Amino acid sequence: MRMIRDAHFAIRTLSRAPGFTAVVILTLALGIGASTAIFSVVNAVVLRPLPYPDPQHLVRITSELRGFGATDTGVATPELIDYQARTDLFSAVAGLLPVNANVTGGDIPERVEMMLVSWTYFSVLGVAPAYGRIFTAADDTPGVANIAVVSDGFWRRRLGADPSLVGQTVVIDEDPILIVGVMPQGFRHPGRTVQGEVDVWSPAGFRGGGSAAPPRSRRRLEGCLARLQAGVTLEQAQARLHASARRIRRAPRLCWRCSASTA
Repeated sequence: MRMIRDAHFAIRTLSRAPGFTAVVILTLALGIGASTAIFSVVNAVVLRPLPYPDPQHLVRITSELRGFGATDTGVATPELIDYQARTDLFSAVAGLLPVNANVTGGDIPERVEMMLVSWTYFSVLGVAPAYGRIFTAADDTPGVANIAVVSDGFWRRRLGADPSLVGQTVVIDEDPILIVGVMPQGFRHPGRTVQGEVDVWSPAGFRGGGSAAPPRSRRRLEGCLARLQAGVTLEQAQARLHASARRIRRAPRLCWRCSASTA
């Protein structure tokens, strides 16, 4: 009864000051929203283990423009090639470029999260497909190959959960894309996207067809996903990348360094 009386008193008090009431409600909404967001991050990263073998060996590589005080500025194609050559540090490295794409060809068009990746992406994560295959070196092209591996959710939602539809094509951004594999239920991309969970992965070489090398200053990739070699620590990888960055720096006014962090 006392709780009910207190509630009635609070309602009467707040009704006499609508401006104050609005501030209180907004503050509560912001607080609840922040708490929900924090729990989502904790649930995804701490409470729910990453579904990959030896996830402690997965790292994300990005760049910092120290002269401008900018962090997490992405990766340029030449830098990706450098990292892939660092077999002393990494067993495999994959470039990442998230995009939002339009799937047509069915009854209802749909916007989906698509991740353009190096063909080594699934090898870095160490996860096999539920149906079909993952990417191989034969899928490495200068541009984007017209094939894709799709999520379990996309397979159920768009392909009717039919395993025989692996090997069929779907139309994405007006291009026919061959579905070569379906990832297992629960598999997800361990990193940032444009809006939501990734539904489609396609292999990309991240290099043009011309002979000119792309500039190091154009960091259009979101970053790299890599797996550390056995016996290499995160701190050792960071130190060696910093040293390499100082050696290969090209523009005198562009002060940058590379950094690796746990995925």
